[in-house]
Amino acid sequence: MFSIKKNKTTSTLWHVLIPMSGVTLLASATGGMSGDIFNLLVTQELGYTPSVLSLVYIGMLFSFPIQLFGPGIARRFTFRKLMLFGNFVSGLSIIAIVLAAQLNISSEIRVVIIVSSAIIVEIAYSLSYGTVWFTWVGDVVDRNDRSLVMAFGKVLSQGSLAICFLIQTTLFDGAVTRTFYLMVSGWLLLYLLGSSIVYLVLPENDSVFLVQKKDRRSLSNLFLEVKQDIQLILLNPLYRLILSSSAGQLLIGVPIVSVYLVEIVKSPSEIVGYALMARTITSMLIMFIIGLLIRKIGIVKVIRISGIGSAVALVPWILIPPKSVVSENPWVWLPVIFVPLLFAFKSIFSTSIANASYDLIPRKDQVTVFTFCDVVSSAALQLSGVIGAWIVSLSSGDYIVIIFDKIGFTLVSLWVITGIVISVILTCNLSREASRITILKGEADGI
Repeated sequence: MFSIKKNKTTSTLWHVLIPMSGVTLLASATGGMSGDIFNLLVTQELGYTPSVLSLVYIGMLFSFPIQLFGPGIARRFTFRKLMLFGNFVSGLSIIAIVLAAQLNISSEIRVVIIVSSAIIVEIAYSLSYGTVWFTWVGDVVDRNDRSLVMAFGKVLSQGSLAICFLIQTTLFDGAVTRTFYLMVSGWLLLYLLGSSIVYLVLPENDSVFLVQKKDRRSLSNLFLEVKQDIQLILLNPLYRLILSSSAGQLLIGVPIVSVYLVEIVKSPSEIVGYALMARTITSMLIMFIIGLLIRKIGIVKVIRISGIGSAVALVPWILIPPKSVVSENPWVWLPVIFVPLLFAFKSIFSTSIANASYDLIPRKDQVTVFTFCDVVSSAALQLSGVIGAWIVSLSSGDYIVIIFDKIGFTLVSLWVITGIVISVILTCNLSREASRITILKGEADGI
């Protein structure tokens, strides 16, 4: 089913999949991506208001200049060293968050520890996983099998998160308690340990990025390389489009959806747990077929279908009822349908774009472009978190009723409409570029 470059054994493939298996859970537990587990820990269990999450996201925004040094650092160290560094620092930060949640300390000190630790995880993982991992995967996995490998990696990643949501829903009534977070953290530490073992045995082919020995310790050259990398991105229209996609995809959705459901829709914790679990399971099941789907109908059609599908799946969120509902009211179950539907299309969209990026970006520029994509997407994520937390806080007050007294229109609705527009624009531009590169690849292969 899979083949590995340079006659690598099938075990190499499984080595590649192990580091992919816990990425989503790590992000969810430390404030990255949607940060559902982290957000619920801070707001529900620790008792902070949603506006406190803005402090986390603002703090992460200030870390992004450091992440711009990622390509330069990658040229001075091997992929293996960077990945091991990221795992070690992330592990220490997770332990710090657990201790802050468990120990009887002041609210102010707890916030400082949690915010600082979340920022450190963001920096460490961006300088490692976000900078070199996908280029490393491209080196060891054959192009024809890449979509299947990436899809299966997401299945494992979503699967680990689904298991956690299942435990959260069935054993903890949908709440993120200190005990539950302690269990998640223990699993993450095991994941980081297992990934570190993989990095020690995975073959490397990163010699093309290593600068001359005399330049490796030159700080001035490192700053110069950051400038050159920025110019490379800004002067290339295709790279600008890919970066815009990385940022824009984070705006296609509902801000801090778990908190929105709890604070605005007033969904019971059990419903939120079911919705998050359904989202993860649906995304995981989708990943089983996306690789075959890309092979069957082509990357261009997959981008178009998933991009437009994301826009359509957002429409119900414009009018979802932002007021208290009772358990017997059918509205209460809508998140269990709409959340997984939206994230299913988004998963296909992001995976297809990531797969197309390997063909769109030359090998020599992949570390630079992938790093900047990670920085830009992280910046967009944190900025959307800051604005989203603020919008959710404001939306908890009055809203404009437009259909009887059950369906309302809030500031979140404006966010959703913006996401629909972005989804359509990105779909048109990215499918055009993917179509162009597909034609060129076909001509090169004599098709």
